[in-house]
Amino acid sequence: MTMGSLCRRFEEEFAAWLGRKHAIFCNSGSAANWLMTLALKCWRSDIRTVKVPAIGWATTVSPALALRYELEFLDADPETWGIGPTIIAGRGAVIGVPVLGVPCARVDGIYLEDACAALGSVWGDKKCGTLGTMASFSFYFAHQLSTIEGGMVVTDDPQLLDLLRMLRAHGWAADLDPAEEAVWWRDKAHGRWDFDR
Repeated sequence: MTMGSLCRRFEEEFAAWLGRKHAIFCNSGSAANWLMTLALKCWRSDIRTVKVPAIGWATTVSPALALRYELEFLDADPETWGIGPTIIAGRGAVIGVPVLGVPCARVDGIYLEDACAALGSVWGDKKCGTLGTMASFSFYFAHQLSTIEGGMVVTDDPQLLDLLRMLRAHGWAADLDPAEEAVWWRDKAHGRWDFDR
């Protein structure tokens, strides 16, 4: 049930509707934030600082805190309650939160969106969840679309897609496309294919 054909179909249709290349379904919006932040750590180990909004939810900040990022809290924009439009990522990454579904400004650099409560919200002609490197969504029963629980991470980056699929499965690579899995392990297994797999 969790990674079967219906799940894959939901991922594909959600990504197409949102205008992203890839979507990874998981058990909750909180887990989506964890996957997104952990994928960032695996993908860019040089990043030490994550800038987070002063207004948001604990599940936005707790993954970065638990993964021992240095946190920098950003002031809220008085019009959107999210991060202001003049913030530049520079060193580190920024996590934006469209508070109560109100889109916040897109910033330069590595940008993650916790769009858990912003399904369908738009920033200009762009939907929330399409502004960053990765974005998370929640399908909790109180949100705009419900699977009772459930969450989604979206990205356009194929390397992040592979990381997200493996992290969702606790490191297991079998959820990758067989051709992609062979390439991944050829590049990463250091001659220990059977053991590492």
